[in-house]
Amino acid sequence: METIHDLPCDGMFNASFSISILLVWYFLACLLGVCVVFLLNQLCIGCAFWIVRTSALSGIVEDLVGIFSRPRAFFPVSLQIIFTWLIPILTVTNLPILLLKRHAGLTSLSLLAGLTLFLYIVSRWQWKLGLKRYFSAA
Repeated sequence: METIHDLPCDGMFNASFSISILLVWYFLACLLGVCVVFLLNQLCIGCAFWIVRTSALSGIVEDLVGIFSRPRAFFPVSLQIIFTWLIPILTVTNLPILLLKRHAGLTSLSLLAGLTLFLYIVSRWQWKLGLKRYFSAA
């Protein structure tokens, strides 16, 4: 995994530059994390709205964020794999701190950005599909 240690750090300018980059990456990871949680929530609520008897899905994302907001090492490896790669709640909650600790880098941030874009596309598709099936009772 790429880390920020790969950036050149000779002299005061480069050291402050790398700290600035870390902070930008941190805030970008936080923003992307909020977007991912929103989009996952949007997908679950869309399912609950368009599919009968799935209203229990509407609160599942908030529950998962609450449960998996601990450090990744706290969980068994099987749960780490599931909630890092399949349902990326551990990625969203852990990546900003991993970036600051220099345990993750631009590759991880790029993967999160790609995931955000993918979830946005799926969410838009779900919305458009739902609008095609929608009809008014009035």
